[in-house]
Amino acid sequence: MSREVARRLYEEFMPAMFELAAAILGDHAAAEDAVSLVFTRILEAGDLLPRSPENYLLRAIRNACVDHLRRERTREKQLRNYAAEGASVNSDSPDVAEQRRLLDSAMGGLPVEKREILILHYRLGRTTGEIAEILSLPESTVASRLRHAVEELRKKLERVEQSK
Repeated sequence: MSREVARRLYEEFMPAMFELAAAILGDHAAAEDAVSLVFTRILEAGDLLPRSPENYLLRAIRNACVDHLRRERTREKQLRNYAAEGASVNSDSPDVAEQRRLLDSAMGGLPVEKREILILHYRLGRTTGEIAEILSLPESTVASRLRHAVEELRKKLERVEQSK
């Protein structure tokens, strides 16, 4: 699909798409992001649209909004679980609390991409398939990042242990 066709579709259908997205998401900025995402995907895919593109575009915006809401609910749940997990540190024995503190400190030095996968897998018990879905990544990428994150974390903890 050419940029010119996409521009015309945007001009014609964006108001309806935005209205639907804003109604579903309840957030104008998120609605704008969803509309932008749909058009970006359409341009990248280069697919031919059906003869009546309005229904296709409205279905696409609805799906983008549902995906957005799922990701938000998942993030909120993860944050609540992580906060609850952190709150339980105070009830642990001093040795366990110290180990958690060292582990959290070492994890804090990891890139976000690795840290989030470690938390999802080891603290929240998610499989690599579930993490791939949550993060919108291929499962092989998640498995690779998990393996590298564990290796990097192990090295950081060994350095800490050697410095004692």
